[in-house]
Amino acid sequence: PIRILIRKSKMASGGKRQSAPDPQDSAASQKRRRRSGEGNIEVDDGGSVAIDEDGFGAEGCSSNGGNLNAASSPTSDDYRAGSIRRVRLENFLTYDSVEFFPGPRLNVVVGPNGTGKSTILCALCLGLGGEPGLLGRADDARAFIQHNKDVATVEIELVGLQGNDRATIRRTIDRNAGSEKGRGRGASTWMLDGRKTTKAAVKELVTKDYAIAIDNLCTFLPQDKVGDFSGYTPRDVLRETQKALSGAQMYGVHQRLIALEEELTNSNRTVESVGDKLKELRTENEHLEREKQRMEERRAACDKVQLIEKKRLWLDFDAARQHALKIKEERALAKKELLAAQSTIAPVQKKADDLEAEFKRGTHRGVALDEGMKQCKRDHDVFLRKADRFADTIEVTQSEIRNVDVSQRKAEVAVRRLEEKQVEAEEIMKQLPPKEELQKAMEAIRAELRAARPPIDAAKRERDLFLDRARDLGERATAARTKLDRMGDEKARRRDRIFMQQPNLQKTFEWVDGSRKAFRRPVWGPVVLEVAMKDMNSAAYLEKHVPQSVLKSYVVECKEDYNLLYREVREKLRLPINISIVPGGALEPVRRGLSEERMAILRKEHGVVGFLDETFTAPDAVMQAIINAASVNAVLVGTGDTQRSIDERGLLKMLASRENGSPTGYCIFSSTGRKAYRYTGSVSRYSRKVNLSMEEVSPARFLAPGVPQEQKESAQKQLDEIQVEIDELRPKVKEVDMKYKELQSQTKAYHADFTEASQKMKRYNEQRRKVDIARSRLADERKNASKDYVSEKGNLTAQLKNLIKNYLVALDSALQKHDELMGSTFIYAGIKMNEEGLRERAQKAREYYDEKRLAQSTFEVKVQELSQTFTNAKTNLKALKELADRDAPMVDSNGNELPLKELLGNLPDEIDEIDAMKEELLIKINTISDNPGVIREYERRKKEIQEQEHELEQFGEEQDMKKRELTEIMTPWESRLINTVKKVDVLFKQYMKELNFVGEVKLYTGDDEEDRTNDDDGQNYNFKDWGIQLLVQFRINSSIATLSAQIHSGGERSVSTIMYLMALQDMMISPFRCVDEINQGLDERNERLVFRRIVQNSTNPSKSNTLRNDHSGQYFLITPKLLPNLTDMENKNVTILFVFNGPFNFDNYSDWNVSEFCSKINAKASENELTIK
Repeated sequence: PIRILIRKSKMASGGKRQSAPDPQDSAASQKRRRRSGEGNIEVDDGGSVAIDEDGFGAEGCSSNGGNLNAASSPTSDDYRAGSIRRVRLENFLTYDSVEFFPGPRLNVVVGPNGTGKSTILCALCLGLGGEPGLLGRADDARAFIQHNKDVATVEIELVGLQGNDRATIRRTIDRNAGSEKGRGRGASTWMLDGRKTTKAAVKELVTKDYAIAIDNLCTFLPQDKVGDFSGYTPRDVLRETQKALSGAQMYGVHQRLIALEEELTNSNRTVESVGDKLKELRTENEHLEREKQRMEERRAACDKVQLIEKKRLWLDFDAARQHALKIKEERALAKKELLAAQSTIAPVQKKADDLEAEFKRGTHRGVALDEGMKQCKRDHDVFLRKADRFADTIEVTQSEIRNVDVSQRKAEVAVRRLEEKQVEAEEIMKQLPPKEELQKAMEAIRAELRAARPPIDAAKRERDLFLDRARDLGERATAARTKLDRMGDEKARRRDRIFMQQPNLQKTFEWVDGSRKAFRRPVWGPVVLEVAMKDMNSAAYLEKHVPQSVLKSYVVECKEDYNLLYREVREKLRLPINISIVPGGALEPVRRGLSEERMAILRKEHGVVGFLDETFTAPDAVMQAIINAASVNAVLVGTGDTQRSIDERGLLKMLASRENGSPTGYCIFSSTGRKAYRYTGSVSRYSRKVNLSMEEVSPARFLAPGVPQEQKESAQKQLDEIQVEIDELRPKVKEVDMKYKELQSQTKAYHADFTEASQKMKRYNEQRRKVDIARSRLADERKNASKDYVSEKGNLTAQLKNLIKNYLVALDSALQKHDELMGSTFIYAGIKMNEEGLRERAQKAREYYDEKRLAQSTFEVKVQELSQTFTNAKTNLKALKELADRDAPMVDSNGNELPLKELLGNLPDEIDEIDAMKEELLIKINTISDNPGVIREYERRKKEIQEQEHELEQFGEEQDMKKRELTEIMTPWESRLINTVKKVDVLFKQYMKELNFVGEVKLYTGDDEEDRTNDDDGQNYNFKDWGIQLLVQFRINSSIATLSAQIHSGGERSVSTIMYLMALQDMMISPFRCVDEINQGLDERNERLVFRRIVQNSTNPSKSNTLRNDHSGQYFLITPKLLPNLTDMENKNVTILFVFNGPFNFDNYSDWNVSEFCSKINAKASENELTIK
């Protein structure tokens, strides 16, 4: 059946609009049956008519004839929840006022170009909370208000989730509301079911409750976005596909997997960093641990020495106690021996006493005689000694008499020698300057030095100030020069930034850089590292226009290098790599698409600065590769003036036509200061019209200069200013330095003069002292020489005579005593011979007694000594006990043993062993330097290591949790994704085969399956690189390739896109889909086949026998025309929405006469012999 459901008023309609009632609301609108002629036509109050016909195509009645069967309008049971039941527009773009009711299945919107077909999609997008940018037409919702009108309204009625529930969303856009700078924010008001609401609430209702995805090109493909889908990367296709099939569920899981993998990667880096730090700390701590062990050994040795000293106290106490006990035993034994000796000595003593008494009586006479002989001997000896002394004195006196003459002669010689020395010293003294003169000279020099000190101090301070200033400027210049050098290394900064984000690119670069000798010609790349941008905007433009695959590619100059690079990197290392060939590395002459005259106009009147290839520099081979891949030589670069020309002067219209008036494509960049845009015009192969695409340009990520040029210029300016200051300061420094050196030189001369004067004063004082000494010694010698030597000689002669007389008297007396001694000697010898026997007997008796008495005395002394020793030992023992109890107590006050007792018990009990042990420990202590800080540093480092180990353990636990979470959510997600891709692949292959083409859908999981290899930390899945590849082949002699705007035509991309969307049709969760002019660029055959596929997939019967809405949902196909004789239109689930425009239309879509229309239809049916029932 064909459902004619809407009418459009002419462009400037001013008639009064009648609102169309809801076909399902019995209270607001009731259906009226109108009968005309023989047939029944069911008409809604809103002006809609539903006609069932057999064989009645879009061109008119079929020649086959047949019956026209009336069909009832669809009810809510035919619509999936969230489907669009009614749309009402006021003052929206070309519509003054319109209301229409889409069917529950396929809705084909047909009408001439410019009548407002795409406006329907715009209304659906904006009315359901979508952003204007999704349509690719404008960024401000106010741009969709009809010309010369201030307010536009979009009202959309959605089928509810249960029964006859409805959700009516109304958006009113006010041209005079909202912020000028905010892109229309605040210009819209929202109503939900007659109540005021917010945009956020509407979006939540639309996306969460009804699963409508306006921002997904798989479900909502506006006219200006058709080309974008074929330009999607595999990752983009996967993203949009997941959203279309499960809303935020699969896509959210995918994003979580990407986040988890990124977190694991960052965690691995953190773990490596912490591990490296931990390893470094452990390595550093090994040395500290050895030092700490040595300190602990020293401390243990010191502790043991203290323990040994305490042990030694108790050993000394034990030794003293043993010694006291031994003395006590010896004293007892000595007492026993003393008693035994006392009992045997009395008889021996009596016998000895008797013999001695008898001997004494016999020898008494001899004693008296002996005394006389001794006295005589003593007198004899006295006289002899006197005689000897007199003889010695006589000899001395004689010598003194001889020396008197010698002394007089020596004194006279000494006086003459000292007189000569005195004269010599006085002569030298006369040659020296006076002391007063020397003192005045020194005072004058001191005054000059004091006067010279302030100027030289001032000069030194001035010189130091200038030197400090020069030193500070030098340091600042060095810092500024270093900073500028770092800024200048642009390529290195960019390389580090890119390689951090692209590890595979770093691996390929390292291999290429290390293997350059293996290539025949130079190898350039990656391209992103070879280009040098002139400014930030140019970097953003180039990065936006040139595909990332080109920016990350390598450029070779011959086929052999291409084969080598591909084989070694792609096949052997299994690393992803893109390679471009520029034969010979030559840059071809640049061809411009614009004449010089036209380019001059663009520069002068529209602010165009040139072409994109003029905004950067690169080696010839790299430049040619970029031109080949992205035609940067034809891309214009503009300014803010360019944007104003686009907005106000129609610059894009000028660029869309050649000088001869034929349409042409173009690409131009412009900016508004804070934002930049790319405008692309492409010529439609079908209509030959230029389609516009506008995209906002994001800031450059890869090509952005590491440091803005302004900062470099500022740094250079700062360095130049510092250098100027240094140049200005240098002569001043030299001047003050010379002044300071001159003053120093003058001061040195003063010091030399003062030193010379001081030396003269010193020589004067020394010579003065020599003169005084010479005079003193001369006076002493003169005094000695003036003595009376004659008188002295006479005295000595008289003394000599007296001495000789006394000598003779003493010698005579000695001879007399000698004679007396000889007589007494003869008498004494006789007495002694008689007493010898008696003396010998008495002596033997006494000796025996003495032996006994000596033995007794020995015992007595021994007992006394042992008693005293024992007393001293007890005193010492008490002192040792008190010392040991004080310094090494082994029991407490209650008599309980202390731990020290056990420790001391483990030590040797011999003093020699203890002393030897102590000596060894002291040697060990002395060989280890005392450094308590080592132990503190070791403990601090050990604590830090424990903290790092704990942190590493926590990171490990977090990694394990993330790995478990990744595995848990990955398995069902991956299984579902693989199954989905397999289903889509089967359908896509089938649909493409029906068109005699080849198609394939593949799940792309990274650059190579082998990239997903196990490593020490887990698996590397590269979820961020996963995508869906659309592989197509349209010609037999070509190979299957990824769908690409650079390879395939617009028609081929359109066929591939719609077939892929058809493959997704039954799996999508959105209740409706929209596609705008997807058939542009298709030939007649492909267009028929594509349309047939759309009809078949969009009108499949309900999957349930009881639920009429269990189908794939609504589908809006917007097209400017339909081919004739489309037999696929003969389907009751197809609704045709005609959009008419022109001067003969009704003033209002609701003004047409249904009865008159039915009469005409019945009349035409009668002519064809058809019966309306």
